[in-house]
Amino acid sequence: MKMVFATDSAVSSFNKATGAAGSLDDEIYGAFEATNSLGVSMNDAAGVAGTLYSSMAGFKDMTSQTQTELIGAAAEMTRLGISGDTAARTLTGLQTSLGMSSKEAIATQRSMAASALAIGMAPSEMAEGFQKAMPSLAAYGKQAPKIFAKVAAAAKGLNVSMDTLLGMTQQMDTFEGAASAAGKLNSVLGGPLLNSMDLLNATEDERIRLVLQSVDASG
Repeated sequence: MKMVFATDSAVSSFNKATGAAGSLDDEIYGAFEATNSLGVSMNDAAGVAGTLYSSMAGFKDMTSQTQTELIGAAAEMTRLGISGDTAARTLTGLQTSLGMSSKEAIATQRSMAASALAIGMAPSEMAEGFQKAMPSLAAYGKQAPKIFAKVAAAAKGLNVSMDTLLGMTQQMDTFEGAASAAGKLNSVLGGPLLNSMDLLNATEDERIRLVLQSVDASG
């Protein structure tokens, strides 16, 4: 009885928050049933459904099967410590900013989580870093996740968090800061790929792009 109440309560809360009026009830239930064996709760499924409903262009017009798959894929990531909101927004960004299909976005999100685990990084750290870097990554299209995985490996090589690595751009406003950052990154990337003067004279967004380009060029 408690399970039924919790299930109904989660879906009811979703409908109240979104105004969906029951249009996604079956899809939320379906996603929950498909991922419950992984430990996904109805609250997880309803929560990511809310984010997808409000943030993903065209979500309301997708087929029922696609909606169910996207809700399930985002909810699945919560079992790896990624917040439902971040997982849902990652799927949204992969499709709207990088031009991926729903199936490509789902596969890419799972691949990024696996890449994080492979280098000993929390999947949540990679997912959140990917979200922050999305505006700069968009220029790389569908190759962006592969390039970002290299950025994550570079952060691991420097023994710093993704936030620290991306935050290095804020330390490049002086010659000393730019030179130090360039030296550290070049040592990990295996060559003189970053120029301290270029970093010093660039805006913060341009610096992030320069770091991404250098990581990409490093192979």
